[in-house]
Amino acid sequence: MRLRETAKLTVAVLLLTLSAFAQNRQDIVDDGFTWFEAYSTTELQGNNIPTATGWTLKYWVRVIGNYPDGSGLKFVVTKAGRTVFSTRCGAWAYRKTANDVDESFLRTAECWQGKSATKETGEFEVGVFVVNGATNQEQFVRTYKIDVRTVARVPSGQEPEQIRRVTTSIATTRRRFRSSSFVQAAISRTLTFRSVPSGAARITLSSISAFHLPTSAKISRTESCDAR
Repeated sequence: MRLRETAKLTVAVLLLTLSAFAQNRQDIVDDGFTWFEAYSTTELQGNNIPTATGWTLKYWVRVIGNYPDGSGLKFVVTKAGRTVFSTRCGAWAYRKTANDVDESFLRTAECWQGKSATKETGEFEVGVFVVNGATNQEQFVRTYKIDVRTVARVPSGQEPEQIRRVTTSIATTRRRFRSSSFVQAAISRTLTFRSVPSGAARITLSSISAFHLPTSAKISRTESCDAR
């Protein structure tokens, strides 16, 4: 009898703990999902010749919580306290049902805006804001620090020794995890760099060689974006 009562008490405490844990996660950014990619931008000028305009960010971000229809995410990129550019992204809201074991969230994937671009490099901060679909109010939820650096484009076979070692490591990783489509997708996406500057390129290559692969590699849906 005591054992049964103890078991019931343990289950009750566990359920209360899980309930409190879930309630406390409203407006929490899922760092395991977050991914930023420095993406070079161009615009057509005279004779329809594409001219580099700098770089912008592509965003993969998920925020835990319940949000009304029409909610979105806004990203403000700053440097030394000065706003460099900002992007407002449409987002998809998932709402858990009574039988679900996961959590409600708001998510955007591969959102970017070419007009939000800069040629500056160095250290930046990315502020993440939730835009409430019912009130249009913006709520700050997270800040990330990024470091964007210029990477010179060189002919194949003439890369610096460090890049050649990382590339060899990636090739080894591809063979070792050949049976995993997820790893192959992550590697393929990481290696698909357009013209750089891209600090994310260098960081990502190092991360891949250490087998730290981004969870966002398997997200392909593109959400609508507009510059602000």
